[in-house]
Amino acid sequence: MLRLLRDDTIRPQNVPERVVWWAITSTFPIWLVGGLYILGSVLGWLLLAFLLVRVMAQDTETPEHEKVRVPIVIWIWIVGMLVMEVALIAGHLDYDLGTGMLIKSSIGWAKGWAALALYPLAGCQ
Repeated sequence: MLRLLRDDTIRPQNVPERVVWWAITSTFPIWLVGGLYILGSVLGWLLLAFLLVRVMAQDTETPEHEKVRVPIVIWIWIVGMLVMEVALIAGHLDYDLGTGMLIKSSIGWAKGWAALALYPLAGCQ
């Protein structure tokens, strides 16, 4: 959790918070080099990696209040976004659009639509 210090500044307390803090505070320099479009999608996938590391580190000794719990609504979003990717693949295969277009469209899905599930999932940390 972010903690309010005596000098009224908020400091990140863990690595995912530091990454988000860096992304927010560096918005203008990243915008100057044209990286905001990329940063938005990379940040979502990076937060997913942090969540997976945290889930993998859990064991039976982990206290119940510290375990990662993913609400059913988030699972519905995840399934919905995965169904969209399956539909995208099926459409490309049905219309013989080729492997190059399939890869390009899947990267576009990972940059855009997948974020609808990734960002709510990042809140489960």
